[in-house]
Amino acid sequence: MTSHLLASDKILLPPKPNQNQNSKTLLGIDTNKNKVRDDVEYVIWNFITKDPEQFKAYLSFAQSTQDVLVAYPNAEDLKQIRKQTIRDMECISLVDQDQVKRSQSIGLIIKEIYNTLEREKVLKWKHDHYESYSEDYVGPKSSDKKVLCRFIK
Repeated sequence: MTSHLLASDKILLPPKPNQNQNSKTLLGIDTNKNKVRDDVEYVIWNFITKDPEQFKAYLSFAQSTQDVLVAYPNAEDLKQIRKQTIRDMECISLVDQDQVKRSQSIGLIIKEIYNTLEREKVLKWKHDHYESYSEDYVGPKSSDKKVLCRFIK
C-alpha cells in the first residue's frame, strides 16, 4: 500500500494492479477490500483528485457503481444500487462544485469500471434493466444531503 498524507487525512492506496491479472475476472483486484478495484482507485487519485474529501466522494460513487458487477445477474438489486449511485453523485456535488470536472470524472470512473468486454456486457445489462426502474427518484432535501453521504462523518 502506498500512503499519502494529506492535511489531517491519510489516504492509503493499493499498488497499481497488473492489468492482465486485473482483467481476468469480473470483479478484478481489490487488495484493500473496500469494494473498489485497485485500478479504479488509482484513476481517481492520479487523474481526478488528490483532495481527501473529493477522493472519498468519488470513491463512494465508484463503490455503488461497481456494486452492479456484484449484483449481476440479480436485477432486483439494481433499484437500490441506482438510488445509492444517485445519492453518491449528489454527495460529490457537495465537495466538488466544478460541474464540468464532475461530469468528466464520473465518466472516467465508469469507463474504468467497465473496461473489459465482460464488464461492458454487464453495463449493457444494467442499462436494459434500469429502464424498468424509470420511476422518478426524489433525492433528499439540500439540508439532508450530508446525512446520506457515506464519506462525511
